[in-house]
Amino acid sequence: MIYDIIVVGGSIAGLHFATLMKMQGRKVLVLEAKAHIERKICGEYLCPKGVHLLQKRKSDHLLKDFEPIFGMKLVSGRGRLVESYFPETEQKNYGVSVNRKILEERMLAHYLSYNGEISMGKQVTSIDTSMDIVKVVAGEREYRGRFIVGADGRMSRVAKFFGVDTNQKTKRVAIHSYVSPKKTLDRLGQMHLFEDGAYIGVNPIDVQESNISLVCDSELLKGKRDPRDILNEYIQKSEDLRGQFGELPQETHVWTVFPIQSEVKCVASKKFALIGDAGGFVDPLTGEGMYNAFLTAEILAESILENGRAFDLSDASSKYIKLKKMQTDEKRRLNIFFQWFIRRPILVESLAILLSWSQRRANSFIGIIGNVYRPLEGLTKMIL
Repeated sequence: MIYDIIVVGGSIAGLHFATLMKMQGRKVLVLEAKAHIERKICGEYLCPKGVHLLQKRKSDHLLKDFEPIFGMKLVSGRGRLVESYFPETEQKNYGVSVNRKILEERMLAHYLSYNGEISMGKQVTSIDTSMDIVKVVAGEREYRGRFIVGADGRMSRVAKFFGVDTNQKTKRVAIHSYVSPKKTLDRLGQMHLFEDGAYIGVNPIDVQESNISLVCDSELLKGKRDPRDILNEYIQKSEDLRGQFGELPQETHVWTVFPIQSEVKCVASKKFALIGDAGGFVDPLTGEGMYNAFLTAEILAESILENGRAFDLSDASSKYIKLKKMQTDEKRRLNIFFQWFIRRPILVESLAILLSWSQRRANSFIGIIGNVYRPLEGLTKMIL
């Protein structure tokens, strides 16, 4: 069989895109390296715009029973607290905390309900692009398709096989864990900034579990230091975090993630496209990976839909490159600026003071962070 599209990667981006293609009547195959769906290292937060995207697709059943997030608590390195709430718009003004494993299990079931094909536990070992039909070898089988979509994450094998240039120069690492809070937390995300430029993000999944991630200089891991000790050290630096989590138990399991930033030079060509983290990502303040996965899958699907039933998808690839740049570049540049900004304690403290003076201004700021507003729109609302 020759598939219209072979999707490499059966996580959020790959499953969402593959489902959209099946809804268009395309012959689609998903290849997933893992034999079973696992809970991936992720902030597990979907912003209001991501919630709205699924509601428009009538796919909000995927989010059933996940707890809402109504805004964010920001804490500066000097302990100044700013509480902000997602602004009221025609869209939903809340995000959600999710269990990534449960979400992807639901997405897989949704894809299969359209008679979608998936092969799990099959690592792609080669991609032959020398002919019009692309040959993909995974496991001991060869699959053939007219177009390949790389949805296989930050270390994308598809990008590697197509010779895509990626820039992953970063000195920062994420240390991640799931922690039981000492008390019930408000339904707000949290961002705790430290004066050395490190920060901790907290996402209250439910009353029993919080998703917590520290982004810090990778130099701290030298000398075989235990990442748990580093995470605990930063928690103890913050009176607020100490009050919520105390000292982490010795048995607390942590994961390290690196790289946490990647710039991809070419996200599509005549025979392939990259979506989700495979198409590039920036170490963001609030964890936008899930929204980026849904969004880039939507953009590519829209580009292919405009191409009709044509099997030569070079026009669709050009459209995808243009739309992705238009819809993501402004926020990407803003996130890069934020990474520069948070390394300067005086600027962070000044911003915290400015936001604390006005709830409307604080809400406008979180509207930018949460993708409720485009950056320029949100900055205008903050100033006026």
